Amino acid sequence: MSERFRAVETGRVVLFDAPALAMDLDVDLARLTPKVRAGFVAAMRAWLLQEAAIVSQEQLSHDTVNAAIPVGDRKLEGFRPPRYGRACFRLVDDPVPGWARSNLPHLAGASVVEPRPDKVWLDIKGVGVGPGCTPQRRAYSNGLMSLSEAFEEYLWSRLVGAVFHHCEAPCASLPIYAIIDLGFAILDETGARLPAAVCVRRGHLRSWVSDLPIARSEEQRACLSVELMLRRFGLTSSADDPIRLDRKPDGVWLSDCPGLKAPARVPEALLAGFEGRRFPIEVEGVNIQIARSGRSSGLEVVDFGHFKTRKRFERPLVSTVANWPGAFGGVLWPEDAGFPQPDPGLVPVGDCWGWRQHPERGEVRGTALVADRLAQKAQSAAAAGETLKAEVDALIDRAASGWKEEGGR
Repeated sequence: MSERFRAVETGRVVLFDAPALAMDLDVDLARLTPKVRAGFVAAMRAWLLQEAAIVSQEQLSHDTVNAAIPVGDRKLEGFRPPRYGRACFRLVDDPVPGWARSNLPHLAGASVVEPRPDKVWLDIKGVGVGPGCTPQRRAYSNGLMSLSEAFEEYLWSRLVGAVFHHCEAPCASLPIYAIIDLGFAILDETGARLPAAVCVRRGHLRSWVSDLPIARSEEQRACLSVELMLRRFGLTSSADDPIRLDRKPDGVWLSDCPGLKAPARVPEALLAGFEGRRFPIEVEGVNIQIARSGRSSGLEVVDFGHFKTRKRFERPLVSTVANWPGAFGGVLWPEDAGFPQPDPGLVPVGDCWGWRQHPERGEVRGTALVADRLAQKAQSAAAAGETLKAEVDALIDRAASGWKEEGGR
């Protein structure tokens, strides 16, 4: 499971979230003088660039999905557990030696490496395909991450984190420490050249079996609870494409479900509430992905590229699970008392959180256009990581500006 990576020589840190990294290193930025704080920020940016501007050896063996990657002789060790796709994690030297990491044994409880003192876990997304894999020119198959995609991931992680904070929820968004522009181009399926990047996140562990929770587990209840909370703010993790339910002589069957290779019958125990309903029925599933890092007392939500807003929720909501047919773990109907609709006082303020018309791409999320703009700014040599973070800070502050103190509780 250990893997060799190569350092990319042209990497640049284009967004750095100093408070997120400082919190995990137990550094109180508020107590630092401006001069010491500036030194800390500069040192941490250099450290992240040295440890996380990497690409897999396998990605270097292919030239169909990216332009030439300028790498040096430096090789670094990383780990890619099952199902990690384009991400890996690294156990690196702590840049602030002597930090007492009391939760490290918990983090490494099912790990592939032995916990060691004075080490930091970094999760790095967008590092290329793993050994034996062939990258392909289509979304989520090339092993890489575009700079715009990285910025949009950061935008949604911050907004979801703001919701959790406002609601005093027992969960958190997994922090993203930095976005690194790797300095080479991705060649997408249209022939466009997109700047490649990596997201550097807090190290964490997630299920090596499925992104979905086990039926009737604490994690299933948590994922559903998070989705229902987010829907009060007009946010959702559900896909745009619906899941279709059909009534057949031998029961209710799911079809047209993303990731479903063959129709699956809904378990009899979950058919309560289907009586008298007209088929076919279109439903949508919860797609909250969770992890544990040992730095938070609760679960952490990870991966935000599919999040979006809606003005209203019309389809029944399926609580998805890993170990039941069709991932069907129960359904919440729009007429049920616990089925939330967006509260006008909680919907994020700002056009960027809704949907916009693009002359070439049609209807797109506003955050995609903001991310494109941030990526263009990041390509400028004058753009600084803290400058772009300040722009995101302003967007999040405005998004939450209409939330009443009692509104999220």
